[in-house]
Amino acid sequence: AVHRGTGTVYDLQADDELPASTARSFLYKINPANGRATFVGFDSEYADGLAIDNAGRAFATDFRISCSLFRVNLSDGRLSRIGSLGLNQENCTGFDSGAGFHDSSGTLYALREDGTIYTVNTSTGRATFKAVIKKGGVRVPGDLEGLDVRD
Repeated sequence: AVHRGTGTVYDLQADDELPASTARSFLYKINPANGRATFVGFDSEYADGLAIDNAGRAFATDFRISCSLFRVNLSDGRLSRIGSLGLNQENCTGFDSGAGFHDSSGTLYALREDGTIYTVNTSTGRATFKAVIKKGGVRVPGDLEGLDVRD
């Protein structure tokens, strides 16, 4: 995710195989000139879909374990739970995700790895189904994570 105000690139990595009592989400700054990553910090919560709005506020989604939306502190990598995505267990267990903001509307979109797209309320965490990615009428195979939303 790019912080539009500073031009800083961030990456949030998560590992669901680590115990909940240890670090499971890891935030990095990436130098776009050379691709070098610098570790910023970690949190014991799991989240992997990172997006930064035009005001510089960072959010992360979790469709794998807690089914939640988090605020991300870009200074230390700490996560603060905003709320549940409000999805049933079948729609919110075991999926990696990507996230991105629509620049002009400020809407947060989340992409579940199976190609399902949601909008997410940044105040409550509530997700709303929007679409499924298809090509030629056939659902695209899974393992999708990156998301960039353009005007």
